[in-house]
Amino acid sequence: MEHDAGQDRARLPFEARTSKLIRVSNVACMHEPLVDAHSASIRGRDDDEAMFTLAAAAAGRAVLGAGGAAMLTAPSAAATSCRKLTRPSGSGATLSDMSEHDAPVGRRLQRYVAEQLHLAMSELELRGHESRRGIHQGRKAVRRARAALLLAWPHPQGGVALALDELKYANDRTSDLRDAHALLGALKSLERSASDKTANALDAARKYLKRTRARLEADADSAARMASARGQIASVAEVMADWPWEDVAMADIRTAVEATTTQVALARAAAVADPSPRKIHKWRRRLRRLVQQRDACVALGIDMPADPVSECWAEQLGRLQDDNVLLASTACGSKLSDRKRKRLRRVLRKARNTQRDRLLSVSRLVG
Repeated sequence: MEHDAGQDRARLPFEARTSKLIRVSNVACMHEPLVDAHSASIRGRDDDEAMFTLAAAAAGRAVLGAGGAAMLTAPSAAATSCRKLTRPSGSGATLSDMSEHDAPVGRRLQRYVAEQLHLAMSELELRGHESRRGIHQGRKAVRRARAALLLAWPHPQGGVALALDELKYANDRTSDLRDAHALLGALKSLERSASDKTANALDAARKYLKRTRARLEADADSAARMASARGQIASVAEVMADWPWEDVAMADIRTAVEATTTQVALARAAAVADPSPRKIHKWRRRLRRLVQQRDACVALGIDMPADPVSECWAEQLGRLQDDNVLLASTACGSKLSDRKRKRLRRVLRKARNTQRDRLLSVSRLVG
């Protein structure tokens, strides 16, 4: 009978697998698990596999350097990294229509930001069931625009600073609906592995959140906030045409990416030393900005090596953030009996702590 090394790896406890991986110095021994870890998208797989892939990539960097880690974590033709590195539909210009010779880099950046803002306005106009996707995609487009603006003006002042604030406020106006969608998704994933007693509490909370979401979607105040958000985005799209985009140099953009990378490292160190929700959230925000800035560079035709490790970290930190928001939310348990509410908070706290501790464990292992 043929021996399956992947099955042996799967039987190892999470901590033992990652600890063993960090100690490995033989590249040939490392390569097989990495190929297996990238045989499918991480999204939807169990947390052990996601964390193992993070540790594998980081160990490859420690042994081979950044170039070696990129080689080991690069997906094959039939595989993807933590999330597909192709740009999502409608997410902005691509390398083919924003080549190095198309226009000065500042003008290319202006076009990229404008397209993100127009995408956001379009998505936030969606109604009915499509509005749920629209809010998610619209908010992402706003964040991409903000991250791209910080490539040109990492220390914003005057009109740029005001525009960044306007975009932040625009996203804040849609956060209640976004949270309702995210919390429902988090509850649904917890229900898959819950016991019967816990499942009852989760199901009751999910039904309450669905009613809350329906109320928000039909609420006139929510519609007014959505319209206000679109107006704020439109005002930024209009005024940015007069900014000195021609002064933006390639060196400025690369320096900004390096500065964001440093900010990520500092935020990560602070979160590992003191894993409070606030510091972990700051780590996540910095890392998300770095991923978005690297995506923008690729769209602008700027040479930027793939960084699937950062994308994996960002995705897993996003899941942890949803768990924190869910645990902090009193609404989902407000209509439950005392027994169900206590059971609900117990399972939510366990899920949050498990995700947090595994992330921190991997982060400490890889240094």
